[in-house]
Amino acid sequence: KNTSGAQLSFDFVATRDIMPGEEVFLNYGNSWQKKWDDYVQNWLPSPGSENYVSASDMNREFILDTGVEGKYGVLRTAREQQSDPYPSNIKTQCRYSLPTLKRGENITKIWDKSHAVSKLHPCEILSKHAMQIAQNGGQSTLYLYTVKI
Repeated sequence: KNTSGAQLSFDFVATRDIMPGEEVFLNYGNSWQKKWDDYVQNWLPSPGSENYVSASDMNREFILDTGVEGKYGVLRTAREQQSDPYPSNIKTQCRYSLPTLKRGENITKIWDKSHAVSKLHPCEILSKHAMQIAQNGGQSTLYLYTVKI
């Protein structure tokens, strides 16, 4: 398998035979355990963390595959975020791969899964437009966004 970035590996050596189904435990020693216990006892959440929402939870809760709005509705424009901001740990970023554009030049790009291999870049949602489309014998809403990248 081709990998990139730092890798960590180590070997475990048994000091006795291990029977099938037997559980193996690691012991880091008394010093490590004391430091861990102190950490757990003294740990305090970071300021502002009471509003923390993971990005994966937000992504999962926007628009469900069925087209039904999730808990967070649809992506908010920059103007909407002024009165209804995302949690402070959430940033709007876009995945895209575009040709070189001249200043002021616009391009329309329809999302497809191939963009998922592109890197994330900061972007600002300027506007959104809802379109009703026929899907699986019913109606579904598709949102088109205009973004500044």
